[in-house]
Amino acid sequence: MILFAIILCADFILLGDPRYQWHRWQATYLESRHQYSQALAELKAALSINSSHSYDYSRLARIYDDLGQDQAAVQAISTEISMERFPMDYSASLSVRAYYHDKARQIPEAIADYTSSIAWAGKAQTDHHYFKLRTIKYSLRNRMNDYYHSKKYRDAISDARQLSEMDPDDESVVAALAKYEVAAGDLASAEIDAQKAIQLNPKDENAYYDLSSVYELRHQYGNALSVDDREIQALPNSPDAYGNHGWFEYKLGNYDAAISDSRKALSLHPQSPDYIYFNIGLVYAVQGNWASAKEAYQEAFRHSPAKDLRPPHDDVLEALKLSPHNTALQQADLLFRMQKA
Repeated sequence: MILFAIILCADFILLGDPRYQWHRWQATYLESRHQYSQALAELKAALSINSSHSYDYSRLARIYDDLGQDQAAVQAISTEISMERFPMDYSASLSVRAYYHDKARQIPEAIADYTSSIAWAGKAQTDHHYFKLRTIKYSLRNRMNDYYHSKKYRDAISDARQLSEMDPDDESVVAALAKYEVAAGDLASAEIDAQKAIQLNPKDENAYYDLSSVYELRHQYGNALSVDDREIQALPNSPDAYGNHGWFEYKLGNYDAAISDSRKALSLHPQSPDYIYFNIGLVYAVQGNWASAKEAYQEAFRHSPAKDLRPPHDDVLEALKLSPHNTALQQADLLFRMQKA
């Protein structure tokens, strides 16, 4: 209690008007108790008395963020940026604003801020090289994700490669690089990087998925199955590993094994069981067992009422091309059309 009083008195001396500092302390206390609306009111009261401290706007942005007001957070941090005087501070604030742009789904603006943050960090003359490098890495990592979601795969690859050069043993970056290369159609590079990511971390599910995707796109289903064999050995309780294994058993025509793997995946309680039920329905339909296929499809629809049904419907249409007289597949096609109507 005595220490708190000393700190409060020191702040009063350093920061001037005691009313300003009182509102700031009230805002801090209320924010710590998750009373964000009241904290916002106190901080605004403090700013109405003294608006000369840039870090108050950083706090204001954080409270807006806690309240889910992303655009207000962007505006608050923009005020802070306008008050910064040193390149490293400017860079850090830009990366924070980019984060709020991301949350507001303003992806082009986020990319622009991450780019500026990297540039300003590069200009900074500072002894705090760790902080400088951390800021650059943070902005690169987030910008590459934004590029990927904007389908700018080559730009995402470029950022991921820069990050990988900074830290060659960061398997999350290598795995991301493989994912971007798959999306860009650079399967040779994706194969190499996915293998490297697995070597760095044998329990990286994303790397196994990317590697099996490379082989699937090449129609090398046996190789894809072997990848999932390795994943199951490394992650015996992974529902996705068994679900993907079942898919490639289906592609190889091993229908009983495909059903068995899919049932095993369901027993492990996957977060998104719908795709597994879709796969089970497809296998039963290909076998001509419409009753079982319909039951599986209805379970899939129940688990994903608002999901895009084009991919599983496309699987049915692809199977129909090979077996145009299969009545179970015809019924499945009709069911999807009715569900999408």
